[in-house]
Amino acid sequence: MTDPTTPETGPRRRRLVAGALALAILLLFEFGVARTKWAYEQTPGVFVNSIYALEDNVIAPGPEPRVLVFGSSRLQDSISPRLLEAELELDTGEAMNLAFPFGDVVASRLLYERNREKLSRARIAIIGVEMWDLFGERQLDPIQEFFLPMDQRLEHHGKDRFSLLISSVWKTYAMRKMAGHVAGGVLRGGPDLGPLTTDGRLKYFADGGLGPSSIDAGAQFDDRFAALEEHETLIGRGDRDELQRFIDLLVGDGLRVVVVHLPMRRDFVPEVDGRLPTVMAETQSLLDSLVGPELVVMETSLEVIGIPDNYFRDFGHAAEPAVAPLTSYLASLLAGLAGP
Repeated sequence: MTDPTTPETGPRRRRLVAGALALAILLLFEFGVARTKWAYEQTPGVFVNSIYALEDNVIAPGPEPRVLVFGSSRLQDSISPRLLEAELELDTGEAMNLAFPFGDVVASRLLYERNREKLSRARIAIIGVEMWDLFGERQLDPIQEFFLPMDQRLEHHGKDRFSLLISSVWKTYAMRKMAGHVAGGVLRGGPDLGPLTTDGRLKYFADGGLGPSSIDAGAQFDDRFAALEEHETLIGRGDRDELQRFIDLLVGDGLRVVVVHLPMRRDFVPEVDGRLPTVMAETQSLLDSLVGPELVVMETSLEVIGIPDNYFRDFGHAAEPAVAPLTSYLASLLAGLAGP
């Protein structure tokens, strides 16, 4: 039997104390930060806080909706709910722009499912799709790791299944990819923007004027699309099945679904055509194969809308002057679908 007074007792005790302290800190962070809303609310409407911000500021206080807009930051930037209501003769709050940065069809479906009782009363759902989501490699993001229900976690296999099972019970792990955003927000004392613009869009960028007259199309392609060049065959990759799953859910709830791929700058399209020569055709083929939407619209230029390239901040994110014409364009697609 070891003598409790022997010299090795001190180091062992220090290790135990250090371990207990580390565990206490971990639990304090888990339950005081990772599992609470306040930390995520320090970020400007990104990742997990996108969900919370839309639920608290758009869905919960709003009336029974008529039109829902889902998608990425491109739809978030482009579509004004108040202008859409004016175009469609709806009451204030009946059009909800539920698009957000990095918003893909999986994250949009999770937002819908979390608020299904209210959102399912809408008449129309617009789903904005992006090529990088349809054809890129499927990747987990913090929204999926944080909010995905257990039955949907068990559907995954391979490395994603392991991550999803861990993040189901350990939210510190689930937030690891957005820890920098959260830490930065806490140190700044909260977000500088948001949560909403005056017309009801989730606010991520500061208001600005016109975009640049020209862009470095090659650099922006590399930033957003370069990974797609690695795949000789694009069909069947990405979130194609998830897009159909979301459509099936909406149609099953009685909503009329419109799928839209927003146009990009004219000076960016040649870069896509030259480096992804089949992507537009394959995107159109994929969208044509969808079952359930009443309308599927894909545009690859701004000609039909009649706005210049400098109405975009970059390859495809609308500057403020583009909001009215893009919203009017979307409203024209919905004509006849939003009535009683």
